[in-house]
Amino acid sequence: LSLILIFSAPVLDPANPIPVMLWLLLSLFLFDLFATLVDVHTSILRADKFRTETERRKYAGFFAFFDMIAMVLGMMLPPLLLFFADPRLSYMVMAAIIALIAIIFGIMFVGKGAREDKIIIDRYYSKEYKRLNVLKGLWLVIKQKSFMILYISYVLFLAASSIAIAMVAYLSTFILQSTDPDAMIIFLAFFLMGALISIPVWLKLLKKVNDNKKIYVIGSFVTVAVYMLLTFFQTDIDLMIIMFLV
Repeated sequence: LSLILIFSAPVLDPANPIPVMLWLLLSLFLFDLFATLVDVHTSILRADKFRTETERRKYAGFFAFFDMIAMVLGMMLPPLLLFFADPRLSYMVMAAIIALIAIIFGIMFVGKGAREDKIIIDRYYSKEYKRLNVLKGLWLVIKQKSFMILYISYVLFLAASSIAIAMVAYLSTFILQSTDPDAMIIFLAFFLMGALISIPVWLKLLKKVNDNKKIYVIGSFVTVAVYMLLTFFQTDIDLMIIMFLV
């Protein structure tokens, strides 16, 4: 519902943009707040539900598969939902449809995917575990340098992958100056195809090496090298190849 608020700003006097700006800031704050709450709690639950290394690697493969599809659909689907001539109404309907999709999958997740097993339930009610204050726990995490380095690198990876997807529209329109309205979809298709092909390759390599840290470091350097290629592309073919490798 907070997503709908972002695209439902009231029609006010254009000479005074402050109310609309405040509406945008508040709606973005609410959206990020609820999105963060969902992300944090699903991440916590993931560590409890998948306890063995085999389960977590299998989960990582499925998560990467659906995550890449979701990111690409997040770029491709909204423009296809702009039905009406009135831009304001079109964006409101688009946001409502996206919100409805999120609600449906959210209900599916709560009903089945997020259901705790008996081990988690018994541990929650057990008196053997000492409850830890949130701020104290946060401080303990911050003091772990290895975890902070991993966390920072992961955040940078998410930022880089999000920027790579979001900039496709800019590159195809202003750099390549393409007049084809489907150009962005083609580049995103190459990105998705490369990502889906790479998932089983990385999982097989991880199973062979059996060292999460080494594979993560190798993958990080490969990602940096591929992103550097974006500086030197000249034609649409170059960009297709780079998006496939990314």
